[in-house]
Amino acid sequence: MKYLILFFTFIHLGISAEVDSFNKRFDDIPDMNDILNKKTISYFKQAVKDLNGKSHNCDPKRLYRRMRKDFKNHITGRFNRWMIESKEVKIIYTTPKKSIYKYWGTFESFPIKLLSPLMLKKPAGVLAGYVRVGDTFLGTDKFEHFLGTGFSYFKSYFLNRKSIEETVQIGWNDEVGLLGGMTVGVMSFGDLAAEFNGMFFWNDILRFNDNKTIVTPESDYVESKRNGPYIICKNKKWFINKGKVFDWRNYIDDSFDEAINCSLFKTKGMVTKVKKALKELGQDGRNYQCPMSKSKFENLKKKYGKYGPFILNSKGLGHITKKIKKMKWENTILQQSQQSY
Repeated sequence: MKYLILFFTFIHLGISAEVDSFNKRFDDIPDMNDILNKKTISYFKQAVKDLNGKSHNCDPKRLYRRMRKDFKNHITGRFNRWMIESKEVKIIYTTPKKSIYKYWGTFESFPIKLLSPLMLKKPAGVLAGYVRVGDTFLGTDKFEHFLGTGFSYFKSYFLNRKSIEETVQIGWNDEVGLLGGMTVGVMSFGDLAAEFNGMFFWNDILRFNDNKTIVTPESDYVESKRNGPYIICKNKKWFINKGKVFDWRNYIDDSFDEAINCSLFKTKGMVTKVKKALKELGQDGRNYQCPMSKSKFENLKKKYGKYGPFILNSKGLGHITKKIKKMKWENTILQQSQQSY
């Protein structure tokens, strides 16, 4: 009964997916950045057109409400559904039987073991594909974390003025709970990174919240993260800001790539099985490990600085411990960043 309840809860939520970022990553994969940028900007323009036609006098709440119809998750977000269904976007899929999760049993991850074969390539699929944006490989599921939970981060940090620690707790609880380790069996730090960066996207739409500050050095990642505004108000009408061109590469980096920013799994046994699958991939003569590039991961640590523990897994492939499950970030970010979870 317990697993039956979790099964239907998972189906109802429909927002949890995992990606195999190792298979096929050395294939000739085209960069989708320009295509994704073009489509994103087209949604910006349509939102502006729709709202100006209804004379809402630049009400930011109405703008965000309208944009949430385009940018959310694979169930209700038009952008997400377009990306998965479009013939323009090259998505790399791996079948469940060939993925790094192929040795997992039903009781280790019933969604991947039972649902993935039925839902492969579907918008609500459990085993997501990945795309290349710039030089980064990221799962299509990362866009829904970026746009969906990222909006919750935006509301928490920029609108409700909660601390950065309280804000990142949202995603952390999801990843160790029902939307991550508890069901699928994966705690994805790539998801956490996408959600963290997603809040900047939502704030950059209008950039009404530049006064939200933390007392930190000038190199602070949060304070230096400034793009947009992509939409501006003139004479009570919305306009696309031609001086700020949207580019996904301003937000996406290797922290989204689960082959660089390693995930944690529910049990030690699941870790062993993933490592076994990675070793088999190495029959092509390459060394499949996590991180695939230690230098890229070190660059991420430098980039995010003290925020790194919120979104970067410095331990490599491992299992979810009780300490991680109970992790409560406190308002001691400068001290916390020096500690190991």
